[in-house]
Amino acid sequence: MYFKNIRIGDRLNAFREWRESLDRVVEYRQETLAKEIAFRKMKAMNKLKLGMFDPKTRSYRGAQLHDFRRTAASNMNAKGIQEGKAMTVTGHKTNSMYKRYGIEELDSQRDALDAVTV
Repeated sequence: MYFKNIRIGDRLNAFREWRESLDRVVEYRQETLAKEIAFRKMKAMNKLKLGMFDPKTRSYRGAQLHDFRRTAASNMNAKGIQEGKAMTVTGHKTNSMYKRYGIEELDSQRDALDAVTV
């Protein structure tokens, strides 16, 4: 067998080097996949006319998918849907995460500003 004449330390070093190179390949592919997903998402948002995408620089300005999550939560809150049910729709796991957005009815915000305005 090929490995019989190689010391155990050399085998371990060779294995470590192979493993590190494999980790770099996996990391590179994950990074490339993440970039490709982001690129396709930006193109789709541009196609829906929700923003502007520049293919040369691969940059996007406009609405993000996460914006719709917050808008949906705000709209459900405005319609009087219970917080727990709204959280199941938006995917918030805890009440504190849901409240972090500061989701309130616009009328209640206006009332608060009117209360402090002289």
